[in-house]
Amino acid sequence: SAEIVRLRQINDQLTQELNKVALARPPGSETLAKGDDQVELAFTVTLTDRRKGYPYQPYRVSGSRVFTLKELLIACGPYLLSESKLSNVKSALNRAIKDKSLEEITEAYPDLEIGTATIQERSLQLVIVQFAALGYIQISTSRDDSGKETRVAVLTSVGRSELVSASAVRRGL
Repeated sequence: SAEIVRLRQINDQLTQELNKVALARPPGSETLAKGDDQVELAFTVTLTDRRKGYPYQPYRVSGSRVFTLKELLIACGPYLLSESKLSNVKSALNRAIKDKSLEEITEAYPDLEIGTATIQERSLQLVIVQFAALGYIQISTSRDDSGKETRVAVLTSVGRSELVSASAVRRGL
């Protein structure tokens, strides 16, 4: 009937509008750093001198590295495809920092073994706030069986789209 056709058209129109809204960036985000824009992350690396025997003497060295926001999304995004603890974001950033700093630290401290690289809290918060401001992630609080609250995040449709654009393998390459 004509009424069913009319309702289907309205439904299709509303579905299209919802899809546009789902992929729309938050208001004001067009002026924020994103993609190939760079941010500097501060970190601490733990180094160990194993030449002197046990107990090993740990050394802590602070530093910073410049990353593009695209590199950070590629590092964290796969862990956020489904709801994930923010501590997993921190672990992903720690790995990215260690990978990017390994050669330089090894050259600077050839006799020391590299242990952990830990992003400093202010840099971690910068990444989380930037991703939230760009509409890449949605943050919420989850409660486990014991009642403990944990902050969790998941990619939004905008974040998924950006991750796919930045890291998915293209045909023909």
